[in-house]
Amino acid sequence: RISFLKDGGLKIANVTKADVGTYTCIAENQFGKANGTTHLVVTEPTRITLAPSNMDVSVGESIILPCQVQHDPLLDIMFTWYFNGAL
Repeated sequence: RISFLKDGGLKIANVTKADVGTYTCIAENQFGKANGTTHLVVTEPTRITLAPSNMDVSVGESIILPCQVQHDPLLDIMFTWYFNGAL
């Protein structure tokens, strides 16, 4: 899952929350040593956990259309509803 590239890079495939952290690259030769550090932040995509479903209601009734999501707590979530494809 983790591989070292010929140009000195580090490739991480299928990134997970466990990969969050500080990464430091150190390069050295007979003339000296250099390093660079970065901090990797991994966010999770937003997923619908309870989507609105088809409903039949009578005129005059009230309804609630659910829309529950799972999202990364580090990110703000914004909901937008469309009616027949328009805002």
